[in-house]
Amino acid sequence: AGGDKSSNRTITVRTLGKAPTGMPKFKGSFAEIRSLLIEWSAPDLWDRNGIITHYIIEWGETGNLTTLNYSVPNPTFNTTNRLSYNFTGLKPITEYTFKIAAVNINGTGTLVLNGMSSTLEEVPGPVQSLTKTASADNSVTISWDPPEPSDGYKSVTYTINHGVLNTTGQPMTTETTETGINGLEPGIPYYVTVTAVTTGGNGKEED
Repeated sequence: AGGDKSSNRTITVRTLGKAPTGMPKFKGSFAEIRSLLIEWSAPDLWDRNGIITHYIIEWGETGNLTTLNYSVPNPTFNTTNRLSYNFTGLKPITEYTFKIAAVNINGTGTLVLNGMSSTLEEVPGPVQSLTKTASADNSVTISWDPPEPSDGYKSVTYTINHGVLNTTGQPMTTETTETGINGLEPGIPYYVTVTAVTTGGNGKEED
């Protein structure tokens, strides 16, 4: 008669991993007229729950977000380098919103509102119809029309530069389209230039 026979089998069970519980840390943005560069760093090492394979970015004009998958270049478990993405083809003077979530092989972390930033204004065109009228023997009045209108900027200021020919000028700033220059010497040749300015830069100088 045979005795009882028994066998032992070992079963390996692996628990499910977690999606990242930490959140990316927004480091800032750098605006141009039609682009925005955003920078962020990975979640803390102990909150990654594995290798971060890529990031999900929801972005777009504030109130109208779309989704973008951004893969980490050469991902490593212990990377602490800043990550960045440059959004191009944007509208001038428009506010954009960014939400970023880290992703590992187990899933996607929480999307977090990381930042809001606005693109810059366009560079304005030159001022128009610049005129100079002597109002006395030591003063002159200058006036001009604004640059061609554009949806690419909201407001324009003007830099007036004047001085004796072949010397460094004396700049002054105004928001109006007419100003007076006083304290001039009779009979001395002077130059006067006017430049339209926005947050995007200086337009062409007119004289």
